[in-house]
Amino acid sequence: MTQIVAPTVNASLREPITDEELAAIILTGRVPPHRLAHVFALYTDVPLAWLLAFAEAYGISLETLWHFYQTHVQPFYRNERFEGLFRYA
Repeated sequence: MTQIVAPTVNASLREPITDEELAAIILTGRVPPHRLAHVFALYTDVPLAWLLAFAEAYGISLETLWHFYQTHVQPFYRNERFEGLFRYA
C-alpha cells in the first residue's frame, strides 16, 4: 500500500516507521516508547487531509483517532486544527 503519512512522520526521525505500524499503534492504543516521537509527528506535522485519508485507508474511525489523540498526544503536543474537527461534534 502507498505510504500516506510515513514520509512526513519520518522526515525528522532517525528510525523510520510505516503507515501500517502507525495504524496498528492507534488501533491497539499501545505506544512503544521508541515510537512516541512518531506518534507526536503524526498528529502535529502531517497535514490534516492526509491524516484523515490515512485513517480512512486503515479503517481507523474518527472516534478512535480522537480518543488516541486525547490520551497520548494532547497532554504533550496540542494541535488546535485537529481539535477543531471535533469542537462541535
